[in-house]
Amino acid sequence: NDGGRYRKEAAAGGAVLAIVILAVLSARRETIQTRQTARHQLEGELFGTISHDAKNLVSDQKNGKKKIKTAALITNPLVSYHFQEDIQKLCSRLDYYMKKHDRKILLISSAAENEGKSTVAANLALALAGRNKKVLLADCDFRKPSQQKIFQVSKEAAKDFAEYLQNPAKAPLNSVLAEKDGVTLAVNQTGYDKTQQLITNKQMKKFLQEQKENFDYIILDSPPMLVAADAEALLQTAEEALLVVRQDWSIIRDINDCIETMRSGETHFIGYVLNNLQENRWFPWKKS
Repeated sequence: NDGGRYRKEAAAGGAVLAIVILAVLSARRETIQTRQTARHQLEGELFGTISHDAKNLVSDQKNGKKKIKTAALITNPLVSYHFQEDIQKLCSRLDYYMKKHDRKILLISSAAENEGKSTVAANLALALAGRNKKVLLADCDFRKPSQQKIFQVSKEAAKDFAEYLQNPAKAPLNSVLAEKDGVTLAVNQTGYDKTQQLITNKQMKKFLQEQKENFDYIILDSPPMLVAADAEALLQTAEEALLVVRQDWSIIRDINDCIETMRSGETHFIGYVLNNLQENRWFPWKKS
């Protein structure tokens, strides 16, 4: 009995030690761990926070028992209440801000990949549409587009947004735009190499100016800023910019460099959204 008790105590002690080691190593990476760290270490305003929500698995009706991953969208009944509330709070603040400053075109980016910028863009578009706003979400991450996966837009539903920018005569606007859950989408099924040509050409500027007359908001899903210069080029066409910062992901110095870039152009930097936030994840017994 004593031996079993000692083994349990040793196992518990080892688990606590492992958590402490992970916490120390994580802190030494100089990433954003808490809201307080974000407020003290990042330039600009903390515009909102989005709670962590585990990726959902649902049954694929076509394949019987097979499970498929679905995006964490507010239209998905499996997402948590806190996640939905965070999106709605962010939407309310964004809607108020954009109307107050008479803005329509919002660019959403991140420092690195996998910070959740595309999911944040999708959810903001859905939340605004749920408030009877006419919303256009354009996937301008031409290298690694993801909105077609998030909204499950088939190849038959719409041609690539990039095709329209390259040659609107062959791919007219009505063949490019699709609608899902009240949001008008301009997506891409495949990645493209010459992205700067797509972003900086006259057709992009013409497209955005024309759609400002048709929509209340235009959201541009931009590539990560540390991956390519595409986001910096897109800043020339947007009116406002929002940076998505995932908890414990990108280095603080890199995030601030991206914020400085967003601030340096004509586009106004609204602030950053702290995404995938898990309060006291290393020490759950502590109060928030």
